[in-house]
Amino acid sequence: MCEIAFAKRDAFDKRKNEVQYQVNQVLFSKTFEYDAALDAVALAHQPLAQDDIHVRLLHKRQLEQTDDPELTIMFAIARDSEYDGQFNPLVAPDDLQKVCDVERNLYYAVYELGQFHALLKISGTNMRQRFEREEMARYFAGTAAKLSYRLSDFSRMSHLNVADQVINRAREAIVITDPAGNIVRVNKSFTRITGYTEAEAIGNTPRVLKSGMQTEKFYQKLWQQLIEDGYWFGEFINRTKDGKIYNQRGSISAIHTEDGELLYYAAMMEDVTELKLSEANLNRLNYFDELTGLPNRNKLSHDCAEFLKSDVAAKHELAVLVIDLDDFKHVNDAMGHRFGDELLRAVAERLSNCVGQTGTVYRFGGDEFVVLTKYHERGTQELVEDLIERMKVSFEVRFNPILISCSIGIALSGQDGDNLEQLLSRADLAMYSAKESGRARFAFSSDELHRKAFNNLLLKSELQHALATQQMNLVYQPKRCIAQDTIVGCEALVRWEHPQHGAVSPAEFIPIAERSGMIVEIDYWVMEAAMQQLARWRQQGLSLVPVAVNVSLPTFSHDGFVEDVQALLQRYDLCGELLELEITERVALGNVVTTAEVMRRLIELGIHISMDDFGTGYSSLSYLNQLPISTLKIDRAFVSNIEHEPLKQGITGAIVAMAKAMKLKTVAEGVETEAELNYLAQLGCDQLQGFYYSRPLAPAMFTRWLAPRELN
Repeated sequence: MCEIAFAKRDAFDKRKNEVQYQVNQVLFSKTFEYDAALDAVALAHQPLAQDDIHVRLLHKRQLEQTDDPELTIMFAIARDSEYDGQFNPLVAPDDLQKVCDVERNLYYAVYELGQFHALLKISGTNMRQRFEREEMARYFAGTAAKLSYRLSDFSRMSHLNVADQVINRAREAIVITDPAGNIVRVNKSFTRITGYTEAEAIGNTPRVLKSGMQTEKFYQKLWQQLIEDGYWFGEFINRTKDGKIYNQRGSISAIHTEDGELLYYAAMMEDVTELKLSEANLNRLNYFDELTGLPNRNKLSHDCAEFLKSDVAAKHELAVLVIDLDDFKHVNDAMGHRFGDELLRAVAERLSNCVGQTGTVYRFGGDEFVVLTKYHERGTQELVEDLIERMKVSFEVRFNPILISCSIGIALSGQDGDNLEQLLSRADLAMYSAKESGRARFAFSSDELHRKAFNNLLLKSELQHALATQQMNLVYQPKRCIAQDTIVGCEALVRWEHPQHGAVSPAEFIPIAERSGMIVEIDYWVMEAAMQQLARWRQQGLSLVPVAVNVSLPTFSHDGFVEDVQALLQRYDLCGELLELEITERVALGNVVTTAEVMRRLIELGIHISMDDFGTGYSSLSYLNQLPISTLKIDRAFVSNIEHEPLKQGITGAIVAMAKAMKLKTVAEGVETEAELNYLAQLGCDQLQGFYYSRPLAPAMFTRWLAPRELN
């Protein structure tokens, strides 16, 4: 889809450039026809009809006789507006906009010698929105300005020998020289712009204004065109009397007698210094990131295209490095967006210093950066390794040391694609592969990664049908009280039984569900399926134990989440004490006040809340103290082989001790051996969950765990 969109955009840009060329031919050819100019310019714009852009030019004589209410309104606005050298779309007053189709039609005034001459009408579907989104406003403003200037210029040149008042009232600087180039006349605007009085200018030559910033070749071409065509249009970089550099844009015409004898050269120039500065600023905004000062994705597209079509590309492959900060969102959520912005600026500076002259660093968006560099088998890998190592050094933001790493994906031109979109796509896949393999790593693009991404895309499509076709089911893993050796609850775990591929691991489909937004639908399905099962067990006369359900951040933040949970409890006539919601530290790192309020309302329903995988993320005593959590679940990464690893013993012991001090229960996940159980018991851990006690069980098998309790 992206390629189709880019192709359409390229086709539109080509048509627009061709139209601009034809307009220039109409306006600046030696055979310029004043009376036919409006029709000719409108005709030149006909190719844009393919893009639903329709252009008309209406002379004031037509407008004086029109019966069209909208044209009558716009004519009155244009006629009564004072020309100030700016070309902006005409806007109807609020009380008249209901008469005008302001979303479809836009208008510019065209002037001749400062007087209204014609209306430029641009029509098309959603034209006002397209002007804002496609940046066409400047294009058509330029067309109106160019047409106005040419019409005015023609009139001036046609009446050059009229009264002094006409010349002196012109806003543009006017200089008239004899055939030898000696100045014989200047106007007041010339003096205003250059600082030279009429007395100082007459008898001198325009060379007095030369800044030295344009080559002799430039002036040679100017004179060659002036002699051959009798006309020149372009820009000068000149110097005022007091030494200030300024930009002028305008035309020089040769004035001949009826017999063809050269009498004068007449130059009409407009000071465009401010316009050039605005264009430069606009160019910077278009090509550079405002936050970091780095080139942005527009500049990336431009530079990559230039490299790939250059002679250098035939000799060297281009390496595209996609750099993504690891866990930057957590920093943003915990410390605030302004803090995150300062960190991004520091990251940009460090990346630029590291890359140096070997390539260019771009900010692609968010916390993602891109580097373009010539590929060298050894040098590129050394650069990537250096980037990763330098990023591991802590940043200091607002006197706070911040540790953040990055993962990098690399794609090479020729091997992985022949345009930027292909290269970015392959490098992006490699970057995510690096993240999945442990973060703070890099990976080169490969066909295997491409195939994996394709398979994930298929899996995402099939996941959308899995819930509707009852391919999902729940299994239940018991939780055991260590001290009493009794079952105290269970965790509901979702499983996917694919009709063709068999069991699909949650490690495969849960990340896809999270990235696609389907995780909310899955979470709700799991909650309802777990409650349905509790209701069935109750019908069977079994004693019930609380069922824990995992809830993701998008689900927990979902509008109406508490009301939805309450409705499910009422639907299956269950008390809240039978439901436990397991959240991760990502949920806690959001808005603590809002999160605490949601938890409080859930607890009022009798629901218990536990912190899952505690210790693997940004664990903080602050949010533990503020949030009404009842249980900490110790991740299996700290439990596995704990009896032999002092570091795990220290971390787990600290978690258990802290939980006891805060009157929280602890559950150890992934317990697989008796030695692990015994060590956890010594630490004072409350509950365990893992293969040593029981694997996750189908509902029928789990019933056996409930049956003995019914007999008590």
